[in-house]
Amino acid sequence: IPSSSPSAIPSSSPSATPSSNPSASPSVSPSVSPTRISNTCPSTENIVTNHFDDFEQDEAIPEVYNDLFWENFYVYAPENNISSTPGYFNGITSKTYVAYGFDFRKTASFSAQDTTVFSLLSIYATSAYDEQNFLTIKGYNATDMVVEKTVPINANTPSYVVFDSSFTNLTKIGLDTSLREFAIDDIRLCLS
Repeated sequence: IPSSSPSAIPSSSPSATPSSNPSASPSVSPSVSPTRISNTCPSTENIVTNHFDDFEQDEAIPEVYNDLFWENFYVYAPENNISSTPGYFNGITSKTYVAYGFDFRKTASFSAQDTTVFSLLSIYATSAYDEQNFLTIKGYNATDMVVEKTVPINANTPSYVVFDSSFTNLTKIGLDTSLREFAIDDIRLCLS
């Protein structure tokens, strides 16, 4: 975890309106809560949001959490850690915890259990350290990578990324950055 202390916790959250065209490429903009989810989910009852705020301490995300398999992800509460960098603080979009890719040299991923497929609707992503970084999101169906998108992220503001219909019928999502660690919060999925 980082060794420098941020000067302050943001007092207000960024805001923006998500893309209203779900068939367009992923849109990236700072935001805190979308006004519209996506047209890629048939029902709001199928939407699951991973806030990571049900953890009580900094720790590895268990192998099975919220009906998904997780690999190379940890949860982190920046306010509990004096040595945190601004990217972790700024990456919080709900309550206290963010998830982050623990070892940036390895892909951080989450995948469906059994034969379940899902659609990735949106995420908030922040670079933990770097002002200019890129997050690559890869979608898989079984072992085949079927979609890939790269979006810019920074340490100052969470990027709200809305995904189009090409991110449907997936069994796994892999996340990598061009530089060091990234923080994510409020992953929204539509489970089939």
